Amino acid sequence: MPAVSSAVAAVAAAGHRDIVAVAFSNEVRADDAAYLEALVPGLQRRTSRLLAYASPLPELTSQLRSEPCTPGRLAPSTGIMLARAAARHSQAPYSRFPVGCVVSTRSGRLVAGVNVEHPDWTRTICAERAAICIAISKGLSDLSEFFVSCVSDERAWPCGACLQLLAEQAAGATVWLDRGEEQPSRWSVSTLLPRAFTQEGLS
Repeated sequence: MPAVSSAVAAVAAAGHRDIVAVAFSNEVRADDAAYLEALVPGLQRRTSRLLAYASPLPELTSQLRSEPCTPGRLAPSTGIMLARAAARHSQAPYSRFPVGCVVSTRSGRLVAGVNVEHPDWTRTICAERAAICIAISKGLSDLSEFFVSCVSDERAWPCGACLQLLAEQAAGATVWLDRGEEQPSRWSVSTLLPRAFTQEGLS
């Protein structure tokens, strides 16, 4: 997933929609600029690495951080509660299909992701992939459990792209699915995607 998509998803999952600037480590590519302009109308290129509304920019008062939790296993009911709360920040104006995902790490961190839809449907971000990419961007690799909530559809499953990334980045993780039922269902990644393509296939 492109870095700019991951950054937008991180902001959305934190409940913010007030993006005023996006800074890049390299020169802004045309496709990244087009992606942002469709989601945040009014951003303008200020420098080769910065898109922003106005100058001077407001002072940065805080940073988005992963939330701490007790190291070890998070109670499924707590994880689902957090995923449902995250889903309320979903940006799904076209499908009306909000999804929230919270991933816990063995080292005791929580990261939330939500789906962020884009007018170009191919650039829509799923909650599960968003959570994985946000966790990786924070230097977290010990992804242990995923809590996914989609209460608007009792038949909902993670899509193939999300399952493939799960298989690559968190093959041993447990996935809890909440589709509005009284108890969430528990799955292994290998059960959800039994014949995932792996790095061994490249050798």
